[in-house]
Amino acid sequence: MNGVAEASIGPGSGRVALEALAASGLAFLLFILPVSGRPLTEPREGRLARGAQEMLDRGDWLVPYLNGAPRIEKPPLGYWAIALCAELFNGGHVTTFLALLPTAGSSALLVGLVFFWLAEACPGDGEAQRRARRYAGGFGALFLASLPVFWKEARVCCLDAHLALFCALAAWSWLRWAERGARWALPLFYAALALGVLTKAHVAPLVVLPPVLLDAVLRRREADREARRGAALWHAAGAGAALVLILVPGLAFIQRSGMTWADIMEEGGLDRIKLDGHVHHYGSVVFYLKLLGEKCVPWLLLAPAAFCAAGRPEAPLDRARRRFWFAWFGINFAVWSLIPAKQAHYALPWIPPLALILGESCARVFAGEAPAPRWLRRYAAGISGLACLLALILPWALRFKYELSSAAWSLAGAAAACFGLGAAALLRARIRTLLAAWCGGGAALLFAVVFTIEAQELLEDSPLPFADEVQAAVPDSETLYACQAAGTLDPHVLFYLEENVKTIDDENLPELLEETQAYVLVHGRVLRKIPEAAYVKLLTSSPDYADHRGLQYLIRGTGSGKIQAR
Repeated sequence: MNGVAEASIGPGSGRVALEALAASGLAFLLFILPVSGRPLTEPREGRLARGAQEMLDRGDWLVPYLNGAPRIEKPPLGYWAIALCAELFNGGHVTTFLALLPTAGSSALLVGLVFFWLAEACPGDGEAQRRARRYAGGFGALFLASLPVFWKEARVCCLDAHLALFCALAAWSWLRWAERGARWALPLFYAALALGVLTKAHVAPLVVLPPVLLDAVLRRREADREARRGAALWHAAGAGAALVLILVPGLAFIQRSGMTWADIMEEGGLDRIKLDGHVHHYGSVVFYLKLLGEKCVPWLLLAPAAFCAAGRPEAPLDRARRRFWFAWFGINFAVWSLIPAKQAHYALPWIPPLALILGESCARVFAGEAPAPRWLRRYAAGISGLACLLALILPWALRFKYELSSAAWSLAGAAAACFGLGAAALLRARIRTLLAAWCGGGAALLFAVVFTIEAQELLEDSPLPFADEVQAAVPDSETLYACQAAGTLDPHVLFYLEENVKTIDDENLPELLEETQAYVLVHGRVLRKIPEAAYVKLLTSSPDYADHRGLQYLIRGTGSGKIQAR
């Protein structure tokens, strides 16, 4: 809009698309290679993987099931992605790698979208335009792919990576229409919103619509009436198609799962906004502020340099675009900080604007449009020196907990050398050398963590040994039971057992164990309530693992009666 005629893909966009695909491919390798041999270690991973397997086993692609019971807490799109991968690549059997594959794919596509978004803002086929395009897209993609809060979730079996992709696609489509009048982008905007709803219900509109509505109000004065009248039909068509895309599987899901209005109110996420403090995953109002400080470095430390050194005047479209990015991040940061329930992965759908802002700003700095002021050079030199010191100290501090390989020491040394080079470059006013050095240092630290420290933590958290012990201890002719807590809180163990277990009421478990001999998986909290005489403890796994998130014990009753399963 803004007087710009309806446009499709602009000049040079074919080359940009190829470069974005290459960025996606590199990001995919970064996300998938370190997890090719890791187990599922979180309950949310087990819920999705096991739900997808039961979806395939039952032949029901509308309602996911977990241990034989309908799983109504989340829409089915995340289960579809895993089930489709299993159907295509492994004959309908879900493996750990296939469970992690869709998340890595969505995260890599999001990195490519950020590259394309920034690079296409530098049109033209000249050498200067190509250089600016690579700078902007490359910095944005690098920042997003290597933000700890992002790459951690990119290598976990979860829904939030899909949600972040659909939210970013909706935001890009909106700006494509608002800036260039490309009406075909409106149906894409609504389709992306609909896919977000099928991924995590109301969260996608909550993330995308507030900044979009604010942007629409601010642009309204600049848009002529004829353009708005013509776009109304595209709005109606896109909204109608989105409603069909949501309601057709949604109504069938509600009908076949037996979901009630009370379930929608409780499981639909509204229990997360209670003000009485009794909410799941309760966190303080400064939770996400701490998250930015802990999981968005070292790149967030470049923000002052990026903002202050970008000295060239902005065109109106550039200014409006940056305003939308700031609104996307700022509104969601404020809203989610006020919602009582908080987790790190809740921030994933509104982290991409950080990469967009930093990527564009650092590209301007790298192009050398404006010199950095003296105070800024001193600031950047100081934080570079601090980063160098921390990179040197880090392996010495971690060697007491981890068995660090020579590769980890080498990567930490490379990171320290890069940050030191950045500090020296700033003292000579070479800000381009600073940014290049920081990219190298951040990448070295990233690989040091991914391929060494994190790999050891994942092995320690693995439920595989415990699941193997359970399978070896329970004869094939015997039925395996589980108390309700064990069957719902730790489904990643059930995923590796590869069988449904019968669920027993937690309250009646001690009495039932006194009457029968049975193999029962119990949660750590339930175990403490059972008298010692009521069971024979068969397996406790290792103490470190058993105490981690209160995972299950396998116990056996001592009685001779008949156990009652729910």
